[in-house]
Amino acid sequence: MGFFDLFKKPVTLQDPIFGTLQWMGTKDTSKKYFIGSGMFAPTKETIEYIIEADASGPTSAQREFYQYIQTNYDALIEKATPLIEKEFRQDMEEFKIRNFKKEFKVSSLTIPRLERTPLDWDMSFESIDDENHFFLIDFKDFEPIQIHVE
Repeated sequence: MGFFDLFKKPVTLQDPIFGTLQWMGTKDTSKKYFIGSGMFAPTKETIEYIIEADASGPTSAQREFYQYIQTNYDALIEKATPLIEKEFRQDMEEFKIRNFKKEFKVSSLTIPRLERTPLDWDMSFESIDDENHFFLIDFKDFEPIQIHVE
């Protein structure tokens, strides 16, 4: 990055599903992506997106993937719940999620390039009752495979 690059206006595009997205291009073509935020229909709250894409923007398949996530959100959180419970039980043996939607909120979603399978993507959640807990769930296709806690 040169000195004058600091004064460049960020490159943005308007997407029909994701709204305003900011381009985060890098020299490594496999790591180019857009960032943005918008309403996540199942929770009616704003979340952040990271969309792995070329400068032309998200593909129609990525928009369909996002719609699928929203439509199947309940099934996805049901599958992710055991990973979060297992993590909490390291500190509190009897921990049980009673109502996921009242105890956690989705904060971000990474939408992968869809050219290769299986699909590796992630979704992050914040604990509503304990602001010190942030969970990132890695998915392979639509199965949660790993949790990261911050």
